[in-house]
Amino acid sequence: MSLLNFSQKQLTELTKVPIETLKELDDEDYEVLAETSSNAIKQQVANLMKERDDLQIAAAQAINDLQHEKLRKVPQVRFDMHVFISEIRKDAICNTELLNEALVNTITQITQLCNNRQLDFDSRVSAAQVLHHTWAAIYTQIGTALERLSGEFAGHIEGIEHLPKFTKAEWQYVETERNRLLEQFLLNKQSKEIK
Repeated sequence: MSLLNFSQKQLTELTKVPIETLKELDDEDYEVLAETSSNAIKQQVANLMKERDDLQIAAAQAINDLQHEKLRKVPQVRFDMHVFISEIRKDAICNTELLNEALVNTITQITQLCNNRQLDFDSRVSAAQVLHHTWAAIYTQIGTALERLSGEFAGHIEGIEHLPKFTKAEWQYVETERNRLLEQFLLNKQSKEIK
């Protein structure tokens, strides 16, 4: 009674409120209840719970409004081109840089595998088979992607001289993203090697 600053009658009335509801009340709510007459405790708890629900609904609505506003204000143009096109160009450079590094490492490993004939032949064949299947699958995907591009843009992507040029700002953006992706890739690779 002294802890909550409640009278005996107030506590008696409070016992009529479901325990789940009491768990949701905070210190401020109990301070309000301490100043409430005993016969109005149940109604006051109901009012407090309604206020809490209204606040939660208002907070959720505010979050939804902010998210909607954020989506509405998402830029549609970057570097004088649509964001989607800009992202494709950026990702192409970042992803191929990672793929190129992996390919260079694989070629080094293949050279070592072919030259290191003192190792068990069956183990070498097993490693060669894994490498062959892995890169054949990638080669197939690359071939499919290039065929799709050639089919859609035939006559417009013959050579590097026909490609649109990046602006200085776009190159800077691409370099920043590529460095971040490469750092992430190398960190993942190092963590696998440590294990």
